[in-house]
Amino acid sequence: MFLMTSSFCVDKKFFLLIFVILLIGFFSVIYKINSKNLTYKTKASTPQIFGGQPADPGEWPFVVVLYDKTLFGKGIIGTLKNTQFCTGFLISNSWVITAAHCLYKKEGDFSKLFVYNKFDKKSNDFIGVAVGFDNINTTKVGQKQALRDIEGYVIYEGFNYKYRYKNTLDFSEYKDMRVFHNDDIALIRIKPLDDSVNFKTISITNDKNLIVPTTYVEILGWGYTEKAKPDVLYEGINKIDSNRRSNNNIIVNEITIIDSAARPNQGDSGGPMLTYNNNEWFAIGIASSENSGLPQSYYTNLIEHYPWINLVTKIEEGQGSFIGKSPEW
Repeated sequence: MFLMTSSFCVDKKFFLLIFVILLIGFFSVIYKINSKNLTYKTKASTPQIFGGQPADPGEWPFVVVLYDKTLFGKGIIGTLKNTQFCTGFLISNSWVITAAHCLYKKEGDFSKLFVYNKFDKKSNDFIGVAVGFDNINTTKVGQKQALRDIEGYVIYEGFNYKYRYKNTLDFSEYKDMRVFHNDDIALIRIKPLDDSVNFKTISITNDKNLIVPTTYVEILGWGYTEKAKPDVLYEGINKIDSNRRSNNNIIVNEITIIDSAARPNQGDSGGPMLTYNNNEWFAIGIASSENSGLPQSYYTNLIEHYPWINLVTKIEEGQGSFIGKSPEW
């Protein structure tokens, strides 16, 4: 009798364990299906980076990855995805635009300001630029892809790191200024790319008429969605809300976008804002704010800085090689 009872208890526990395992498996499958349906929606149905849709492979071949070279390739966690910290975009085969704050440590002591004709040769050892990647959850460099060291970079001399990180909401130090420029823009120079790498360049412009309220824009970045950091580039559609914002009567020359639509998140900094005009795509803004998907997202006005970009790089407007398809808006 004792032996029969023990056997019955063992069988009961065994079947209970199998039932629990099957139940967990069932809900895991349902979760994955739902996650896929929520994340990979059509472009027309979900216009967000934060919570939005992945771009098609090769759709925006001028967008690059800024990553930490000291961590890349170090074990299973050293993927490009895990070492990526900012986004950038190519305006020529050797010049990348990104946000100036991407080149600073949080303490503000990573770099100092440089005028347009000087380069920092000491502080760029850990930054790399990855070109031609559609999926960054990798430690390998495939065909038509490249990892580039930085030969030098130029931070706009008007960029104020203290304002960007320490004084975002307090304009008291600037009460005597009528217009304040955030100037969160930097130019990175890399070894020239050639036809062995899959890349295109995006055009810049000096046409200020392209930055007006209600203008449709496309925003791109490698940053976090509402769930996690993605393996692929994300895109989203938005509208320009204003080409200036004010705080305590101080006007800041930044582009703001509609709060309820697509907006950048951590890791999207330095990513481009694009618009479409006369059958051509143009970069008109640079992601400056990282508000974890919250409203009040700001973009550096790229058109305001066109003269400086031209002075440093000699690149003229409309020289990009990227054509792309017409937008869906």
